[in-house]
Amino acid sequence: MNIFILGNGFDLAHYLPTAYNDFMYVMRSIIDTQKNEMTFDDLFEEENSNIIEGTKKLYKTEEVKLDKEKLESFKKISENCWFNYFNSKTTQNINTWIDFESEIKFALSSLCEFIQIVNTLNEPINISYLDRCRDIKYASIYKELLLDLKIIEQLKYKKLENSYENSEYTFVGTTQKEFKLSNINYQINYGGSNLLRLNAQEIFNDLLKGLRGFNKFFYSYIEDIIDQLTLNVKENINLLGNNLAIYDNNIFYSFNYSKTVENLYKEYLNGFNPSYDIYHIHGPSLELDNTNNIVLGIDNVDDNLKPFNIFGFTKEHQKMMFNTDRFFYSPSDISSDNIIRKALTGESRIIVFGHSLDISDRIYIERIFKLLNIYENSQNVRLKLMILYHNEDSKCSLLNNLIKIMGDQVYKFYEKDMIIFEKLQSINVS
Repeated sequence: MNIFILGNGFDLAHYLPTAYNDFMYVMRSIIDTQKNEMTFDDLFEEENSNIIEGTKKLYKTEEVKLDKEKLESFKKISENCWFNYFNSKTTQNINTWIDFESEIKFALSSLCEFIQIVNTLNEPINISYLDRCRDIKYASIYKELLLDLKIIEQLKYKKLENSYENSEYTFVGTTQKEFKLSNINYQINYGGSNLLRLNAQEIFNDLLKGLRGFNKFFYSYIEDIIDQLTLNVKENINLLGNNLAIYDNNIFYSFNYSKTVENLYKEYLNGFNPSYDIYHIHGPSLELDNTNNIVLGIDNVDDNLKPFNIFGFTKEHQKMMFNTDRFFYSPSDISSDNIIRKALTGESRIIVFGHSLDISDRIYIERIFKLLNIYENSQNVRLKLMILYHNEDSKCSLLNNLIKIMGDQVYKFYEKDMIIFEKLQSINVS
């Protein structure tokens, strides 16, 4: 029995542009275009990465086209608070979905900190002069955060003879920037329209809606572009190779939203049934009626942030809300009713392909090691954890992540030959 655990690296190894940078690049291309139709080449017009070069050689990219209606739908992402936030971070080192999740957590943490400061000041602040507020340290940094998340907006003026005015205010003889909350419900008034305490619940409710909206755009990107790619070559793209042939029984647990296994590997799998043999941990890309129901968020909420009730941003909360697949979910990991334990018989392997084993998915890694402990001395099930890696740097990173989470258990199972590493062969696109 093989149990495959697939991460974003699985798609990238098959030259499918599903990385964070790929998605953001295409969204910017769509926002900037004046065309009524865009092809794959249009979407990635100035992108010359190895992934895109490989995509064009392996797949029928000419079949991917977005019509005017699709383009107009995608263009609406420019109004999304989280897209606006990340689009302002192009010069920062945000390259992967792990970076994306970490940055969301940082933004939420900073916002909680700001709200706590504002709501505990002796006197309410005037939001119009936020960046000049002497009572708040780093006020200008918080201002940029609030602007990027569309919590506040800059007032726009038109110049009159000796004054500047907008729909709400007239300021005589000044061109300094002033701000207002983008939603009146974000404030709790204290004696004046601009003197306020902040309504944290309203702010975080809107940000959560924004994140679900962002997820919907990413889902559409997978559905309308990635899953439309079909192979234009007949050479072997089977990167799982002998790992598939060793056993007839293969089960896939994918953290991806794409249908890469279903589209590319069905012919290599004896009796493969997508309805039973592959489980999309964070929500499938095509099976759900509500396309908001995919899991994309942070790993946990730190103790000091729990009073703000931002649990909806966590992946665990989303999985329970959206009832996505219950990977390793059971009242007890030692229960014989556990879906994984039912599948394990004789020689069995859990094979990790393209997953970073990052601490953000710690819960899954811990459950895998619980299984290793359960079957450590078993005569009926001989279980191994096989980790596929791309190069020595990636092997080092994977090993570091494992040790960071599981400590000495990694050494113990490695010495017992229950953890093994295997180098991947790349698809030849020359």
